[in-house]
Formats: sequence, C-alpha cells, structure tokens
Amino acid sequence: MDNSEIKELSAFLENALDESGLSVDVLVVSAPTIKGENKKHKELDLVIVSSDFRDKSIAERNLLTTRSEIRTQRKYGIAFDVLNLTPEEYSATNFMQSSMF
Repeated sequence: MDNSEIKELSAFLENALDESGLSVDVLVVSAPTIKGENKKHKELDLVIVSSDFRDKSIAERNLLTTRSEIRTQRKYGIAFDVLNLTPEEYSATNFMQSSMF
C-alpha cells in the first residue's frame, strides 16, 4: 500500500466513522516499516482522536469504532492496530505529527 492508497483509506475510514455518528477530531495514520523491507505496507497503526470518547472506557470506545474499522479492513485488505484517544489524552502524548499522511 503506497502513500496515495493510505490517504484514500484514511478518508474512507474517517467518512465511515462520521456516518456512524462519531466526530473525529484527528486521525493519525502511521505505516511502520522494517529497515531493509520495501515500502509496501502490510499493516497500519491508527490513532483516532475524538471528543466523543470522553468519559468512556476502552471497551466503549472500541464499540464506537469497530464497524467502521471492519468496513475499512475489508475494503482495503490491510490489517491495522487502533488506539482511541480523547483530545486531552492525545495532547498529553508525544505522537509525532510527521507520521500523518
């Protein structure tokens, strides 16, 4: 999966989340690579930041995003790991903005 496909996947996921009623503040997509391997990404790391996650457990947050994640995985045939954060949790972390596509 190249960068243009990752951008397309990001837009699809963000739209699917929006359709499900979840307001996405920030979507971070990172494509980890192992030194020496080609640039075709086999897995993505996602951080979904939403005010809707406030006062919700990890399980409740996952319930809000699972259907959209599955739709995206089926459409693009790629696995990804997801971390669901509130804006405050996201601000308190050191996620690199350069990893965004």
